[in-house]
Amino acid sequence: MIASIIDIGTNSCRLMVASSENNKVNTIIKKVELTRLGEGVNKSKQLLPEAMERTLKVLKDYKKTSDSFFSEKILAFATSAVRDSKNRDEFINLVKKETGIHIECISGIEEGKAAFVGGTSFLENVNSKILLIDIGGGSTEFSYGNAGKLPEYIKSLNIGAVRFQEIIESGKFNFSDLESLMIQELSKINYLTEDYELLGVAASITGQIAIFNKEAYDPIKSHNKKLTKNMIESNFKMLKSMTREEILALPSISEKRADVILPGTFLLLKILEIFKKDYIRTSEIDLLEGHFILNILKASLWIIVK
Repeated sequence: MIASIIDIGTNSCRLMVASSENNKVNTIIKKVELTRLGEGVNKSKQLLPEAMERTLKVLKDYKKTSDSFFSEKILAFATSAVRDSKNRDEFINLVKKETGIHIECISGIEEGKAAFVGGTSFLENVNSKILLIDIGGGSTEFSYGNAGKLPEYIKSLNIGAVRFQEIIESGKFNFSDLESLMIQELSKINYLTEDYELLGVAASITGQIAIFNKEAYDPIKSHNKKLTKNMIESNFKMLKSMTREEILALPSISEKRADVILPGTFLLLKILEIFKKDYIRTSEIDLLEGHFILNILKASLWIIVK
């Protein structure tokens, strides 16, 4: 079967078309567009008309791409921005009417589950404990368990790169205030009873490799690498000292990501500091593959999510 998975996030909208041949995820094409659907949601709890239009335009393109590869199914999942908005039904109905795509608005727990299943699927040591971190625009998911199985525990916290950026822009908080907020939020993750390795998905984490090397973003170079705390700290200090124009001049930073890369880097750095870890392993395989495994392959993963 050929199927399409669409992830509609706070900052970006992503597509993966893949086949299930040999009971594996065989990626045919991936696309990503920065739509900022969650613009202003943290303050107003409303999806802005222009943000909905930007995202709708991309979804129309994804429908054409899916049709060109003869996708038999299109599964679309919306996360933090849509679930936090009061007018989410308006957006979901608009997309259904204009494209025929049905959007499922999933919880942070379901998001963390898919990210963990996909993100850990390439790891060979299934007996080691993993804490997978998925930093999104509006929320961050922490999923804990053994690779290749369903996570044992999941926590979704309302801390994300876009949310932090809008808080800083409001002038009411600075980085010191955000650090205090993070310490308070991360204290809710109280289920780490064994030694574990950090594994990170999403651009706020995997993109750090290209920033550190001052080169264009390459998912092949960014996958399954040890991203050290020192590298992240170096990136944060550099980005904090730069103007927006200087950040845009970095070969891996696009215009729509320029505003959120500093708060995203800060968030990641503080996670490592609070959990007292020297590095986080990166994964370019994430919840897109996780949704495919869970919904198309329907893999037999047997640990119950709590």
